[in-house]
Amino acid sequence: MHKSIKQGSLQSLFANRQQLEQYIVDNLKSFAASLDNNHAFYKGRLSPIKSLSEIVKWPLTTKEDLLAYPSSDWWHTNIPLLQFQSSSGSQGKPFVTAYTKNDLFLFSEAVGRCLEHAGVKKGDTLHNAYGYGLFTGGIGLHLGARHLDLRVIPASSGQSLRQVELINMLRPDVIAATPSYLVHLIELYNTTYREDFPPKIALVGAEPWSELTKNWIEKHGKTIALNIYGLSEIIGPGVAQNGVYHEGSVLWEDLFYPEIVDPNTGETMPEGSWGELVLTSFMREATPLVRYRTGDITRLLPPVDGLPFRRIDRIRGRTDDMIKVKGVKLFVSDIESVLGSFSGEISPYFEVEITQNTHDPVALILEAKSPETLSIQHLQNLIKSRFGVTLPIRVVPLNTLPRAEQGKSKKIKYL
Repeated sequence: MHKSIKQGSLQSLFANRQQLEQYIVDNLKSFAASLDNNHAFYKGRLSPIKSLSEIVKWPLTTKEDLLAYPSSDWWHTNIPLLQFQSSSGSQGKPFVTAYTKNDLFLFSEAVGRCLEHAGVKKGDTLHNAYGYGLFTGGIGLHLGARHLDLRVIPASSGQSLRQVELINMLRPDVIAATPSYLVHLIELYNTTYREDFPPKIALVGAEPWSELTKNWIEKHGKTIALNIYGLSEIIGPGVAQNGVYHEGSVLWEDLFYPEIVDPNTGETMPEGSWGELVLTSFMREATPLVRYRTGDITRLLPPVDGLPFRRIDRIRGRTDDMIKVKGVKLFVSDIESVLGSFSGEISPYFEVEITQNTHDPVALILEAKSPETLSIQHLQNLIKSRFGVTLPIRVVPLNTLPRAEQGKSKKIKYL
């Protein structure tokens, strides 16, 4: 279907940006030709391209498109399918993504690159607290770890007390988990053993998280918290990886081609602009997607560390994770960015209560060490000075809000 996947150390994959872009164009051409002949949805819709700038001629693919057809209509079935994973589901209808032998290698290579870029070394031990099963997180980290010859503790999510016992016993070098579940494990470990949390690197992803959460993890877990980005529709985790010495996450453009579009119009945005991330999984065989709208709000940043790949900035929020306060559009992550100023006084757990019918915010619920001394007025003033709105705030004692026992937490609570 296309050229073989590039392998080797990150520094050796491409000599320069020009070589990378030519590689992408060559593979996009064969990718389009294959889909144009054989794919139920894309057949007859992908015109030939000669340069990366011409990819805008291809149609955008949305989550609504995926759910409008049976998942099997999206599979490229002229190659044997070996494995199936699923998204978490939208409106009760999950999207099932299929993998060929080559796709599983692609998955392991992509996650392996992420681990390498995060500073993980051959022979390290990984405690994998992402959920296994249909969720792509657990199996993705497992494949990448084996690809890099790591030792793996396949803990999955849940049974948290058992997990901290394993962490204490096996002393893993690396832990992988959602940010909310990692916070819970660190809290539980620190109260159980009253010693430093053993892992020194944390691969954190699968849900948006802010500097407030990152700072809490690094302070209380004594570990470097690095974002790993991905989504099940594209491959799973492994699309991009945050490094120790730079902002943003390096995106493996030779595997997944990125664009930024206006969330409202779908028009391509200028380089460096904030907008919705669009990805083309042109190296996938079984479930390839063309210009898929991820719903994640970010921007593209220039390459760093001698690598030719561009980076994505920290995910600001999702197009479906936006609230309106008196006409002002806010992402939950916008609120969380202000809370970072109070990281010594509040926990990383919070909720925004929303009315079910009107979607109006009722209150911002925070956990504080000393609820009676936290200056609600000061926090409200900061939010108002930043966004021009006043948000009702209610403060509760520590350990009041629910903990993420099964991976992801919910920041918005509908009443």
